[in-house]
Amino acid sequence: TDGELWPIAPFSAAAQVGLVNIALNSGGAPGHLPLVFATKHGILPSFPLLAASIAAGVPPQVTSRGVVLGERVISPDLGLYMPLRVLGPRGTVETISARSLTSGAVAVLGVTATGVGDTFGTPFDQITPGVELLASGIGQILGGPGLVRDGEIRRIDAGAVVLLGLAAVVLLAFLPIGWAMALVLLLTGGWLVATGLLFAGGYWLSAVLPLAGVLPVAAMTGWLRQRHERK
Repeated sequence: TDGELWPIAPFSAAAQVGLVNIALNSGGAPGHLPLVFATKHGILPSFPLLAASIAAGVPPQVTSRGVVLGERVISPDLGLYMPLRVLGPRGTVETISARSLTSGAVAVLGVTATGVGDTFGTPFDQITPGVELLASGIGQILGGPGLVRDGEIRRIDAGAVVLLGLAAVVLLAFLPIGWAMALVLLLTGGWLVATGLLFAGGYWLSAVLPLAGVLPVAAMTGWLRQRHERK
């Protein structure tokens, strides 16, 4: 980390400290929550992981299986980044009265102000407070709805790129061009439908990567096929 902002002494002396940070994807929307940080004070957990650990009453452990919290295993993406499942527009994460804190519930106290940059655009809402995203991450670590995007999912993405590309080459090389193009579009559309259905079920497969792999290959093979037939 760089440019860390730490709590003032009275707070840091009275409470545990976890780093607040949200990783944005290429479109500027929140995509991942880093779970562990290397800081100038050593290795520290993220704020959601620390809060979930306190709520669960067990310390987190980083193992070869992922981040273990009691009986729960969080399968992170590369670099111990947890894919963040945004639950909905602002207000989806319940706002409660401070009086209910005596009941033992987990609450996240946050302040959002103009100019501090603590609002994020999500597919549900263009102005989502960061505190709601962190609360979503805590709930996800504790067993709420989440997303799976780990090494196995990335291998499936890579396999889809190779298989769709090979299928496009074979179909366009040996079948009538009209049928071949229709089948390539059908396979590509089937992959897009599958990614949508699996995302709804909590599995984050890439839609863009296989398209980026199959479309140039299909275009080049189709062009070569037409050039060959014209000759």
